[in-house]
Amino acid sequence: MKGGVTEIVRFRKRTVAQSAVCTIVMMCLQEKKEIVGEETTVNVVFTNDRHCTVSVALTMVYGIPIISLCTELQQKIIHEVEMMTPFIVEQVHLFVQRLVMCPTKDGEQNA
Repeated sequence: MKGGVTEIVRFRKRTVAQSAVCTIVMMCLQEKKEIVGEETTVNVVFTNDRHCTVSVALTMVYGIPIISLCTELQQKIIHEVEMMTPFIVEQVHLFVQRLVMCPTKDGEQNA
């Protein structure tokens, strides 16, 4: 708020293409029990006609081999997006934003 005036921030809606790629990425992540899907964010940027870059911020379970899991996820995301859409994935950036302890018996995460 500036001088008693509320600032309005407008967010750009995702395109259909971005939404489709995001859905495919989330399907790839959903298969992994080491990923906390509720805390994951996906961003897709199209650089050329059919080329895109995917950025994913992840929360992972502590104690897993992060590098090998990320490498596997990058390959899976590229494969699935290119198989299910006409798009070419140039890059997949995975950012581990947080690590959590294993889920408890009641299903909640320990921070």
